[in-house]
Amino acid sequence: MRRWSVFVLPSLEEGFGIALLEAMACGVPVAASNIGGVPELITHGVTGWLMPPADDAAIARRIDELLRDPTEAERVAGAAQRFVAGAFFAHCAWRRRLGGFTTG
Repeated sequence: MRRWSVFVLPSLEEGFGIALLEAMACGVPVAASNIGGVPELITHGVTGWLMPPADDAAIARRIDELLRDPTEAERVAGAAQRFVAGAFFAHCAWRRRLGGFTTG
C-alpha cells in the first residue's frame, strides 16, 4: 500500500472506513466520498479530500490533481499519517501501558 500514488474510496455508503484509515496510516494520499463516517477521518484539504458521492467527474479530477501535484499530495498524506498516529495509535499505546489499571 505504501507504494500507491493515491487511495480513492468512492463509496455510496460507508460506515467508519477502516480501509481509508489504513491508507492514511501508511502515508498514502486519500480521497473519499463525503458520506457516513468518512468526514470524521478526513478534513478536506488537510488530511485528505472529500468528494460528492457518485460524482464520477469529481473523482476523476481529484485523481488527476493528486497525480499532477505530488508535493501537495505528500503534504496532505503526511498530515493524515500524523492525525491517525495521534488519534488512534496513541490511544492503543496508552491502553497497553495502563494494563490492568483500566476501568470499565
